Amino acid sequence: MMSKLLYPQRPIRLYVLVGLIAMICFIQSFLLIPTWADPDLRVIIPYLREEMVLPSVVLGFFAAIMLQPQNSRSVILGSITALSPWQRIRPFAITLWTGALLGSLLGWSYILTRGMNNGWRTVDLLPLSVLFISLFACSTLAMVFASLTPGKSKLVLAPLLTVLTVFAPVFINRIVLNNTGLSSISLGFIWGDNFVSYPSDFVVSTELIRATYFLLLGLCGFYALIKTNVYAISGRKTFAIQGMAFFIPPLLVFASTIAMSPVVVKYYEGPESCVEVGQQNLCLPVAQSKLLPRLKKQFTDYFAQLPDGWIKPGQTIGLSSGTFNELTLFNPGSFSTLEEWEARSFTNSVHSLFIVPGRSAQACEEGELTTTAINSILIRANLPMETTTAFNIETGQEVEHTITVEDDPNLAFLVKLPTSRYHEWLQNHRKVISECRLTKDMFK
Repeated sequence: MMSKLLYPQRPIRLYVLVGLIAMICFIQSFLLIPTWADPDLRVIIPYLREEMVLPSVVLGFFAAIMLQPQNSRSVILGSITALSPWQRIRPFAITLWTGALLGSLLGWSYILTRGMNNGWRTVDLLPLSVLFISLFACSTLAMVFASLTPGKSKLVLAPLLTVLTVFAPVFINRIVLNNTGLSSISLGFIWGDNFVSYPSDFVVSTELIRATYFLLLGLCGFYALIKTNVYAISGRKTFAIQGMAFFIPPLLVFASTIAMSPVVVKYYEGPESCVEVGQQNLCLPVAQSKLLPRLKKQFTDYFAQLPDGWIKPGQTIGLSSGTFNELTLFNPGSFSTLEEWEARSFTNSVHSLFIVPGRSAQACEEGELTTTAINSILIRANLPMETTTAFNIETGQEVEHTITVEDDPNLAFLVKLPTSRYHEWLQNHRKVISECRLTKDMFK
């Protein structure tokens, strides 16, 4: 009945809108889930948090469509002015909240299930709940902006203002608070990076503050929506001012949190699974223990290409905890696929075996030959390699390309050497490789 009252010529059933919003949120959240192998919730939750931008656009757009008829110039208001603001808003608010939460939950269900199959902790449920509370707050803000903006411009302004609000803490942190020692991201919808991933962990106190803040923002936004709806119907600016006044408590909390700048992540101190690889230990968080057999074989093949004693015995192969060495694996939370992570980690590892600190192969005059020597280890061990950019003469376009022995006769020479001779060649040229002084006559 309410939908017929608000749209007398073309009544819209609210469950259709709920389904449409849910479908769009589902599609965008499903398509953007990380493809990393066997992630746990410490990787998944920050990833989903950083994808809040697209839902904010969807919510702002639908809020504008649904609240479009409720303005002082509308010719179809009729008797709805006799209804209370909540009666006018209720069907649309419930529609937007339900669509946002249901769509995201459906879209995230697959990746969340995968993560929980790798193990989950009670503490993980807190930052997960923050995601849904922030969606509630974002939906409410979208309706406030739709009520405040005039006429058809709300179809553009409501989504735009919603997205700007989502980005605001990141902007403040990077521009206004840069080099001040203060931070605004603890209460941001997004952080501009997926900080909380291996080997980092959630900070419970910060997540409690975030949950409280977004709940406060959503509730204050609800009361602001009541007032701004009256403004939209009557055109009296007093109601708009009263509505915006409800945001003073969240703004005060936001400002005080900047002054405190709570820690947003901490180093993960949970259990690890380890296996021996020759004279080294390979250790990963328990959630990633399924990767140990694969990595053990890869590192075994990798070490087989190196002369005895090349790497100091007893070093741990593992994820970075702030220090890097030749056996440091990159943080998997920054990569979309297992293969991409392996390629970067092994390429970095081999580079670190040769190149002295503060110098890169690319910066050396003979850097191309140094890179050739480094790539030979990766190819001989059949390890994933980073792709390079090549220029296609026929099409005139740059294309991603993986180095092969067909590309470089010097590389082919090293790859075809017997293992014993290859070890000898590496030992004889270790210093010149590290100093980027390789010459073509050395490849023989």
